[in-house]
Amino acid sequence: MSLGERLFRALTEASSYIILFLVIAIGYSLLLDSLPVFTKFGIWFLFSSEWDPVRQIFGALPAVIGTLETSVLALVMATPVAVGAALFVHEISPAPIMRLFSPIIDALASIPSVIYGLWGLFFLMPLLKEWVMRPLNEALGFIPLFSGSPQGPSILLASVILAIMILPTIASLTLEALKMVPRELVEGALALGATRWEAVRITILPHASESIKASMMLALARALGETMAVTMVIGNTYKLPVSLLEPGVTITSIIANSYTEATSELHISALLALGFILLLISVVVNVISRRLLGRVGHE
Repeated sequence: MSLGERLFRALTEASSYIILFLVIAIGYSLLLDSLPVFTKFGIWFLFSSEWDPVRQIFGALPAVIGTLETSVLALVMATPVAVGAALFVHEISPAPIMRLFSPIIDALASIPSVIYGLWGLFFLMPLLKEWVMRPLNEALGFIPLFSGSPQGPSILLASVILAIMILPTIASLTLEALKMVPRELVEGALALGATRWEAVRITILPHASESIKASMMLALARALGETMAVTMVIGNTYKLPVSLLEPGVTITSIIANSYTEATSELHISALLALGFILLLISVVVNVISRRLLGRVGHE
């Protein structure tokens, strides 16, 4: 092995170790600084619903559930739209629209989070409140999920904003997955008498399903960590989320709202503990997505 090859190997190996060290260092420092709150409250920190800095009582449950609820709901709303758009561009649309798709998706992905928040606060919120929240509350208010008094800032609004933000991730990765499907499969299905939809359902979607699932998990990871836009539209009320039409809180929003006011050691430790929990959730989601991508590579 030449000197240049040895140097190249050493540099690349060092780079991989640096990345691994950064992940471990971040997790270790968060866990270390979270010890005071875990020492005082133990496992009940994860199951308590109270957050009172004055009385030095902290619980993570509303923030954790709010984070998972908004992210999963956003994923449920975004996936059909993103996959449908990718299918349309790949199978039906004329070539000029297909060429425009990627720049449009890139533009949507490049919009800053704070712009989404402002747009959601001043444009989308009045529309949702008048045309979605109130009708849902009037028709289905007897169901806890749609109960309460819609005021605008809510879990539903935050979920819609997140859904729009993760659309580019799912759509672009799905389109790339569709391009990897052998055209012989589609043409064979059409030659056997299948309709265009039947060819999509029988050949394209099953072949690209693992890649689509992986794109969903990557989008979920982004939704879990989104801060500014969610903080601006969710209402930041620290309580267990029952109704989608009422304000709530996420891990990122409580950290963004509270870190400047945190003066006691226990308060700071509680915020860092929330950050550690979010890191664990994100790592789990990314591990699942990597496993799905690995299965795609072995097909």
